[in-house]
Amino acid sequence: MKRIAKKSVSILLVMLIAFSAAAFGMTASANSFLTINSGVLTYCNKNVVGAVEIPSTVTQIRSNAFSGCNAITEVTVPSSVTSIGSNAFDGCTSLRKVVIEGGNCEIGSRAFNLCGSLEEITLPSNLSAIEDGTFANCISLKSVNIPSTVTLIGAEAFSMCQSLTEMDIPASVKTIRTVKVNNEYKIAANPFVGCTQIKAFTVESGNTVYSSVDGVLYGPIESPYDSEYSSNPITDKALLKYPSGKTAGSFTVPSGVIRIGNLAFDSNENIKSIVLPNGLKSIEDYAFYMSAVTSVNIPSTVTFIGAHAFGSCAGLKSITIPSSVKDFSGAFDYSGLTSVVISDGVETIAARSFESCSTLASVSIPASVRTIEYGAFRGCEALTQLSVPSSVTSIGSGAFDGCPSLTLLVANGSFAHTYAKQNSIDFKVDSGAQKTIKSIYVVGKPDKTEYYYKETIDAEGIIVNVVYSDDTIESIRSGFSISPKTVSKVGDIDVTVEYGGFTTSFEISASYAWWQWIIRIILLGFLWY
Repeated sequence: MKRIAKKSVSILLVMLIAFSAAAFGMTASANSFLTINSGVLTYCNKNVVGAVEIPSTVTQIRSNAFSGCNAITEVTVPSSVTSIGSNAFDGCTSLRKVVIEGGNCEIGSRAFNLCGSLEEITLPSNLSAIEDGTFANCISLKSVNIPSTVTLIGAEAFSMCQSLTEMDIPASVKTIRTVKVNNEYKIAANPFVGCTQIKAFTVESGNTVYSSVDGVLYGPIESPYDSEYSSNPITDKALLKYPSGKTAGSFTVPSGVIRIGNLAFDSNENIKSIVLPNGLKSIEDYAFYMSAVTSVNIPSTVTFIGAHAFGSCAGLKSITIPSSVKDFSGAFDYSGLTSVVISDGVETIAARSFESCSTLASVSIPASVRTIEYGAFRGCEALTQLSVPSSVTSIGSGAFDGCPSLTLLVANGSFAHTYAKQNSIDFKVDSGAQKTIKSIYVVGKPDKTEYYYKETIDAEGIIVNVVYSDDTIESIRSGFSISPKTVSKVGDIDVTVEYGGFTTSFEISASYAWWQWIIRIILLGFLWY
């Protein structure tokens, strides 16, 4: 009986220990909590607590293997492991330290995403890439030593690493992704978005693609160079990231920079004044998103302002959009703008350009504008009066939705007049806007009037006078179209100019170039050319 009693007590103790382990978490002293198949670690029990030492029989850590293991605090990865899969430690919120002992281990995308307690990590000495989102949302990570073998820093690789104070980029890095493709669309995805404490970027001497000056990171938007953005890191230089931890209140972008990159100044709470250089071509998506900027000039060389480029900039009160800008869809949404000047030459007020600019009270629309796209002024609650010129022939759906106090000033019989009536928008026939175009004529011929056969006709220098019904005259240098676009015959040619539904013309002359004559002679007079 005593033997039976002792045996029963032993069984009960074993059961109690097992129950306690399941109920209160397993220690990491044994490997029973790991699932390993043929050297591949595929799963870790979510109840494991404390430090984990992965056995040397493991060669791979599968994707999501430790995902959600909220109680592990340290992990040692042996030199036998050659790969750590994507999201392998995703959401290990108590993980403070990771040691990767081997030099030849690759790490997948978002491997340590949402490891909010991670402070210290030793990376493999021969690591080739820090993939997309590898350390995203590691808000406690204070520093990271990027090995000199790394050639790629992926999109959002260090996003929201709010404790990082500096970033050293080795000479080996050839690609820093600031965009990612999602369903064939490019999305702004700077590797350092939300790194609010970084005071300086440094680029190791010898890097032929990227550089840093006074802590600011420069280089191509994409490398290898996407023809849409760049062909050469020297001539197509972009400002990729201004360190958010810098305390300066103003900044002058150096000449030679032709693009302000995605999220370059996002959420910067210090800079209030930005001076942009002549020669700048584009301000990319989210470039100044939620920044403290209050003053910015947009040079006349800029042709593109990306979505949300100045979105939610509460301190930005006024802006002038130069005639060179062709697209600024959604660029100023939710900003603090009170006044906007759109320069003569702009033809389209792009979709959702000023959406939810609730304090916007004054907008100047020139006679060159022909299209107001959908949602352009949606939610502009303070907009009480807007003069829409008769040149506008298209207004998108919901362009003025959520503007409860708005009255449109329109020309009698204009497209805007009809649009207002059809959409129950308050309007007033503007006595100053009632005039209509009577005729147009050319007063300034183009800079070039002599061409070769098949050459493209250049409209530079043309000045057109527009005569209105009240006999007033306006001289315009843009906003019109010409045809033909290309020289299709020799001799004197009439080029038609069209503006506001009216046409006029000017004359150019065309002849064959010497080499064109040679081709014609060689071909024995066949005039196919």
